[in-house]
Amino acid sequence: MKKPILLIFVLLLILDLYHCTTKGQEISIWLRPFQVVLMYLFVFKKIQSIKQQLLVLAALLVAAICEHLFYRFGSIYASTVITLIIVKNFIFVYLLYQQIKNRIVFSKRLLRWGICYITILVIVRLLIDDSNSLLSYIVAVQSGLILLFISLQSNNFELFGQQYLGYGLIIMSLVFGKILINDFRWFVEVIHRLAFLAGHTLFVCSLVGIKLLPIKSNTLGYQTVD
Repeated sequence: MKKPILLIFVLLLILDLYHCTTKGQEISIWLRPFQVVLMYLFVFKKIQSIKQQLLVLAALLVAAICEHLFYRFGSIYASTVITLIIVKNFIFVYLLYQQIKNRIVFSKRLLRWGICYITILVIVRLLIDDSNSLLSYIVAVQSGLILLFISLQSNNFELFGQQYLGYGLIIMSLVFGKILINDFRWFVEVIHRLAFLAGHTLFVCSLVGIKLLPIKSNTLGYQTVD
């Protein structure tokens, strides 16, 4: 079942990227939410509990709604889109916390790492957005927290690297989404779409234990914050 879903997903992606280079994008705008649904169907059987299934589905549906609103209405509903991103990030934070809650040891080192991640994301936010929107600061803090929680996972190096890359691409899609508001060139949209889809695919697959990238285990391991 996975192969047909993956094939349809790739075909829709190719069609989507082609529409990025053309003027009429109505078909692509309506097809984009289906890509996210296919993403969920791809990971569905690997999700362990009904609660996790519903949370992952909710996060991906919110992501799909965000993308549809963004491409259909541009910056008109910017506050709504950012609010939905915050909701999606809250779900991601909760799912990650459930995986690491028994391994977290609060310490000064953990606090330093948390402050470091959040500071970096806030700086990135300041570089791409000169507005004083409180909502965008919340997204930056959440993103820093998500990266911190990813770094605290020590059970599987391959999935750790895949998940870190995935969320890094999600952040990249936010950056290029902001650029796209004022720069409508096709390659900016292509980068945004690739970063959004690849990022969410890698992140969610890692979240449920599906390895997609041929990342080799580090025999020396890697440090976690404790």
